[in-house]
This record gives sequence, C-alpha cells and structure tokens, in this order.
Amino acid sequence: MEIETSIEAAFNEAASLVESSASNNKGTHLDDKLMLQLYGLYKVATVGECKDQQPTLYSGIFNMKARWKWSAWKEFSSLSKHDAMVKYIEVVKESFGWEPNSNHHAQQRPPSSSNVFMMGNSVSSFAIPSPEEDVDEESDPVFAWAKDGDLIKLRGWLENNVSKINSIADSNGLKPLHWASDRGHLSTCQLLLKFGANPHVVDNDGMTPLEYAETCDHAEIVALLRGNTL
Repeated sequence: MEIETSIEAAFNEAASLVESSASNNKGTHLDDKLMLQLYGLYKVATVGECKDQQPTLYSGIFNMKARWKWSAWKEFSSLSKHDAMVKYIEVVKESFGWEPNSNHHAQQRPPSSSNVFMMGNSVSSFAIPSPEEDVDEESDPVFAWAKDGDLIKLRGWLENNVSKINSIADSNGLKPLHWASDRGHLSTCQLLLKFGANPHVVDNDGMTPLEYAETCDHAEIVALLRGNTL
C-alpha cells in the first residue's frame, strides 16, 4: 500500500527531524507542552494504546516526569497508529515549518525511540534520569547524605564546606536542599537551611526545592520552605 508506506516514511522523517533538533540544540523554541504532545503521538504511532500503569506520585521528582509522559501517551491512546502518525506529521509541519520529502518510495530507517524524546536542556526537561546515575556518591557524598537524611555525616560536611552549600550540584543541577526536599526529610531541610542553604536555588530545569516538595506533597517541608522564601 503505497499511501500507507508514504505516511510511515514521512512520519519517520518527521521524527528524525525532532531527534536531530534535540541533539543539535535547535529545538529551544519548542515548549514543554508541545514536546509532550509529540511524545504522546510518537508513542501511539509506534507502540499503540498506552496500557502501562500510571506511575505513582509519591516517588519523587523523577516519577513526576514519568507521570507527565504517561499522561501525554494516554491522551492520544484513542487514535489508531495511522491517525497518530498523520497527527504527528501535522504538528511537526506546523512547529518546524517543515515539509516531508516528496520521494518516500524507499522506506527510511526510523529514529531510535530512546533518543527522539530524551528532551534534555536543549529542548525540554522531561528526560527521566535514574537518581542513582545523578548522584556521584564517591566524589560528592553530600548528595547521598541529603538524599538519605543522614544528619550526622551531613552536619560534618557542612561544618567544613559551608561555602559550597549553594554552589555544589549534581549533573542535573540538584543541590542538597533539592534532594532533601524531594525525599521528604524535614530535619535535613532544617539543617541545610540553618547552614545557609538558599531556598531559591534552581536545578537545570529551573525548579526550586519548594517545587520539589510541592510535587511530592511533603506538606511540612512546603510550609518550612515557604516560610524561608518570604
């Protein structure tokens, strides 16, 4: 079926354009909402209906990002694979000012699904890194101590490295206060604030410790941080 082959080839070309834009830092004009829309359509077009269970809310910021991507996939699950491909092509045309190659008789190699929507800083913020990969515990044990709520080791580190409290960050820009807020360690947050942790610091996605605490529904930490951001 030449028409179906043409649609699939155009879809692969469009997905490759999105992947290329992300890897070459050309996608900064695309906002998060649009990238999630493209993600949802891509998943339906390549996998089909979303049958995965919704990620839980209370496992931290990384699961929050997983929920956003799950919701985007679920939103378009009523579409057939064909209709999702057509819609995806339309969105890419409108967003990139792109037109598919007229010669689609040769099937193009589809882009890697793991790369098309990594959505790092150049395009968006919805990559879902593993927390264990984010924290280099050997070189920066302070992140592990903040993550685990180890007050004794953290206090010892703070007493000798207090000047670093607002500058040290992991690969995603998370400061110790981000980790403590994400994991719900109230006493750890209090200790960090006592030593001068700035509640206004942001990670690579522009999120503050307060936003982490709000996302994870850590009410006491939300109240603490709000009191320190007035």
